[in-house]
Parts: sequence; structure tokens; C-alpha cells
Amino acid sequence: MQQVQAGPLLDKIVLPSDLRKLSEDQLELVCKELRQYIIDIVSVNGGHFGASLGVVELTVALHYILTLLRIRLYGMSAIRLTVIKF
Repeated sequence: MQQVQAGPLLDKIVLPSDLRKLSEDQLELVCKELRQYIIDIVSVNGGHFGASLGVVELTVALHYILTLLRIRLYGMSAIRLTVIKF
């Protein structure tokens, strides 16, 4: 099976708080790397990626901003999002 590699910035992100250490320009690069990573994963494993590609910036922005609020986001479907505060 073919191994898919994340980009250099994306590879350094382990926790959502790691995004807060990046500049706005780097966040754009993370979005590009994440989009390419999704395409690479789907091309190797199969599946659909349209919805994933459409929410890359939204997902990065939510993790960038909401980590300060200590909120976990769980995506239940394309329509519904459950927010759990802890």
C-alpha cells in the first residue's frame, strides 16, 4: 500500500493549540497542505472528498480560535454540529 505523507507544516501539528503558534501566512499554507493531504489519502484509499475540501479553512479557523475557549467540536453530519464545553 502506498504511504501518504503530510506536508512539512501539517506534519508538525499534533494538537489544535499548535495552530495558534502559526502566522496567518502559515495558516494558509496549512490549509493548502491539508487539502493536498485529503486528495492524496482519497486517491490511495478511495472515497469522497468534496465535503472535506469545502470546509478546510472553516475547520482550521475553528480550531485556531476555539481552542482558547476549551470547547470540543464533534461533527455529527454535514448539517448538525455538536458543541461540548468542558
